Amino acid sequence: MILRPDQLNQIAIQATLSRISDIICTSYPDARPQLTSEAGRKILLQQAKEAESYGLASELDIARYSITAWLLGLDFDTRFPAMREVLSDSSLPPNQKADAIESFAVTLLETLQPGANK
Repeated sequence: MILRPDQLNQIAIQATLSRISDIICTSYPDARPQLTSEAGRKILLQQAKEAESYGLASELDIARYSITAWLLGLDFDTRFPAMREVLSDSSLPPNQKADAIESFAVTLLETLQPGANK
């Protein structure tokens, strides 16, 4: 059997998306039916493509983007002005963009957590 580079790339993409799905489903088991459906897989693929359009290329950075999209909404990159600004900044390296995404999401979710303002 001989695999072409595009076939290997497709296998790598599917493996990455599977790992991202597993990470989300570990914390949110109710998400499994949606993420393992054909529609869910298409959404994860679309999120990976959007991450790449912002210059994110490593598996870790794409995962951080995709998980944030799952938690904050698929449009988090345009709905939150801070995220839009960070992701559109061509002077920032990909890992700094991913760090900012993660920091923003963690801070927002911690702030919104019930009892966080006690």
